[in-house]
Amino acid sequence: MSTPSALRSWPLPLVLLAVACSDSSLHVIKDGEGIDGPQIEVTPERLNFGELDAGDTSVMSFTIKSVGTTALEVSTVEIGPYGDSFSVLSSPLDFVLLPGEEREIEIAFEPVDAKAESQALVTSNDAEGDTAAVDLLGASNIPSLKISPDPYDFGENYVGCLRDGELTLENVGVGALTISSIAHSGGAWTLEAPSGLPLTLEGGEKSSVFLEFLPGEAGDFEGTLTVISDEPLGTRTATQLGAAEWVGEGEDHFIVEADPPADIMFLVDQSCSMDDNTAILNANFNTFINDLSNYTTNWHVMVVNDDDGCARQDAKYSNVSVLTETTPNVADAFGDYTLGVNGGGFFGEPANTEALLTTAALATSPGKMASCNMGFRRDEALLHVIFVTDEPEQSTKNWSVLTSEIVANIGAGKVKLSAIAGDVPGGCATADAGTGYYDAVGMTGGEFLSICAPNWTAYMPLLASASVKVNQFDLSSTAAPSTVRVWVNGTERTGGWSFDAAENAVLFTTDIPESGDTIDVTYSMLVTCD
Repeated sequence: MSTPSALRSWPLPLVLLAVACSDSSLHVIKDGEGIDGPQIEVTPERLNFGELDAGDTSVMSFTIKSVGTTALEVSTVEIGPYGDSFSVLSSPLDFVLLPGEEREIEIAFEPVDAKAESQALVTSNDAEGDTAAVDLLGASNIPSLKISPDPYDFGENYVGCLRDGELTLENVGVGALTISSIAHSGGAWTLEAPSGLPLTLEGGEKSSVFLEFLPGEAGDFEGTLTVISDEPLGTRTATQLGAAEWVGEGEDHFIVEADPPADIMFLVDQSCSMDDNTAILNANFNTFINDLSNYTTNWHVMVVNDDDGCARQDAKYSNVSVLTETTPNVADAFGDYTLGVNGGGFFGEPANTEALLTTAALATSPGKMASCNMGFRRDEALLHVIFVTDEPEQSTKNWSVLTSEIVANIGAGKVKLSAIAGDVPGGCATADAGTGYYDAVGMTGGEFLSICAPNWTAYMPLLASASVKVNQFDLSSTAAPSTVRVWVNGTERTGGWSFDAAENAVLFTTDIPESGDTIDVTYSMLVTCD
């Protein structure tokens, strides 16, 4: 008798496999057969919820199975990034499965994105150490805002240098959405949002927002753009990254010189209403010189009140125009020059006596410094110009133009303007507001003092200190303010000084270094940006 062909075609290994399964209850495991310990299997590997209408919800599930040789400990089941449309319904989410046991996990899809893609992530003690993932897919016919790029990396930058960036807001869904708010958090960025909020975007329509990245310190930075709209999710965020470094490290060394030079130019309003004020100034001149002597005896004083921009002089004082410590009867000469008194009577009232910035610009011009004002100005000295007036500045040219002319004549960082003038903005009973002078003082870092006060004694040390640079040390490279450190004679100073960013200089306010002291300053440098 012949053997049936069906029986002849059965391969022997299949019979052996069937016997093996019946004897050992073998489980199918993923990529881990023969490995002892806890093992996880999740099925299916993808849940596709299809397309839902706005407001609809769909629930699907996947299975977690313990397919190892020891208990599987699941510590959490969570939705991964970009998963706002998905949620885990099952509870609890930490549990133990013995070998062969399984647990069903339900996932809900309630669309807040037109296209939703994320993962359900299962963390366990799986022997291979991997987090098991189930892909989650879904779609809906709703409006949906997309911010791109997300994240936006502004890259490496130098501290203090600006980098621009553009982000796109796009409605990638169906139907219109209206943006009501755009904001940014993160101190290194400044937001320029679209004008005219609320902003409506139809499906497929885009708009841009612009960010400026300007780091003030070295380090890594992170910012967040937040957009609120009437789409189902409501609030969207996007991340911005950036980094900054210093261009280099700076170090300056100084030795305090003895008797530093100080050049001081007075311009005093010659109108009749100024008689009492000029008398107060003259009464305080010796106090001013005494206070100045705390810093230096190497001073030049010049009074320039006339329209020609030339210093006043008189035969009574041997035609000396530059007053110094050695000038005989120096206080008398100063008083006569400011009051307008000379050997022949009076100098007269100049036309520009209430336009003293015009006179100062002329007096500091190269032509005047090389002629009638020769011998006054020294290149290594600070020029301190002091205006005394009860009127606002009334030059034909704007105060800023004239101030810039004075600075250009002398050199940036080498001139300071101060004023004793009427209070700004209201003035007082005896003086109008000293507008123009007030602004020029602010532009050059001088002292603005009230002419309305009856006693000016307290003004003199301020004007004396402003006339010299013994308390100011200009740095050779532009310094980042927060990084400046100061040593005096090898000992670090943690107080008694400040950093003036406008001057790029260290200013001592107390315990001012004396002649022969050494000053060391270290700092991180700011780069000159393109």
